[in-house]
Amino acid sequence: MCPIESHRKERSYNQVVQFPPIVQYSGSTRIGNLNPVNTATFKGRQVTDSSGHKRGRNGRYYSGGPFSTFLIKPVVSTRIVKLEGERNGLNNKYLGPICIPITNSGYSGIDGSVFSSSSSYLDPIGATAISIVDPTNPNSQLGVDLGEIVLDRKLPIPGIPTLERRTKLAKAAGSEYLNMEFGWKPLVDDMKNVAQSVKDGNKIMENYQAASGTLVHREFAFDDIVERSESVVSGGTQCTYASNAIQPAFHGTPAPLTLQSETTIKRWFSGSFIYADASPTKVGECLGIGSEADKLFGLTLTPDTIWQLTPWSWAADWFSNTGNVISNATSFGLAGLVMRYGYIMEEKSTLMTYHMPQTGLKGVSGPPPPAQVVFTTKRRREANPFGFGVSWEGLTPTQIAITAALGITRL
Repeated sequence: MCPIESHRKERSYNQVVQFPPIVQYSGSTRIGNLNPVNTATFKGRQVTDSSGHKRGRNGRYYSGGPFSTFLIKPVVSTRIVKLEGERNGLNNKYLGPICIPITNSGYSGIDGSVFSSSSSYLDPIGATAISIVDPTNPNSQLGVDLGEIVLDRKLPIPGIPTLERRTKLAKAAGSEYLNMEFGWKPLVDDMKNVAQSVKDGNKIMENYQAASGTLVHREFAFDDIVERSESVVSGGTQCTYASNAIQPAFHGTPAPLTLQSETTIKRWFSGSFIYADASPTKVGECLGIGSEADKLFGLTLTPDTIWQLTPWSWAADWFSNTGNVISNATSFGLAGLVMRYGYIMEEKSTLMTYHMPQTGLKGVSGPPPPAQVVFTTKRRREANPFGFGVSWEGLTPTQIAITAALGITRL
């Protein structure tokens, strides 16, 4: 398996607004520019940390790795206006864009970790998702199914060795024993019950082994969470018309600057479950001793035919092995079902929208276009094959052996 490399990528999402100079006049004579052509840069960025995708020796990628990204993207709209005002005996004129006065210091220094949920918060959410989509645990179900055969049919497991003695008595007694209601008939019923249980148990274990190693994909999405808020950033201000020059001659009545914030949180799970036959018992032997059971259903039963089905160990051996299977299936219930891969993912998107009812500038009516800043964080947290919040160091030797049997290794 090729090692996983960690990567960090950064890119800028800057928006530049160009402001023309403010021109000064003395009467009708142009004196010059109050300031040069200047620009305002609204800075945005995206930072992505990823451990890459896991790749096998054949060069193919088979699953993703932990991933997080944080995006700040400003969207500042402008409006072209004509401003004119007198100051210090000079007439000042401006023709160009204006925009809502937001500054980089108000948002660009925000760290993405402020918006992204911590691992300790996401792990329980991932565990909840697994409990919702978890396919029936094959190991535990195997023990349940076999246990029902033994318990519901009230099989005389301790009495199986006595079948040989009872058949021997019936064979010696001849027809007189066959007429005994509580002699021959119960023996035949017991033999058929044991045989049917063997056949049914074999089928359960055959299906269990056939499904071992089969991938089952599951996905689950939590309901979206939407949060809204509104606040006043400034009680009175004017729109921006230059990055480094303020001309009071253009100012009218200051207008309030408000901020509306809407945050949407999405969380979802995606994973693939698989199980291995982790039961260290002689299941194969159990599956290979059903021929005697078949004979019991294909023969006319007499003491002689039953006697010919000896040795009697086949029934005792089957139930002995089945008992081990039940015991181990229960013990390995928590370890038998693992995830080939599992991820809890989160996306938080916050749209911050700044509004002003008026521009705050002389001679310009109506509101300016809103300015927006988008904050988006995305995170993908990878699960251990046995769940979220479980470390490889905390796995038992049995769990490690199961992951190895399934070809799942820590890289």
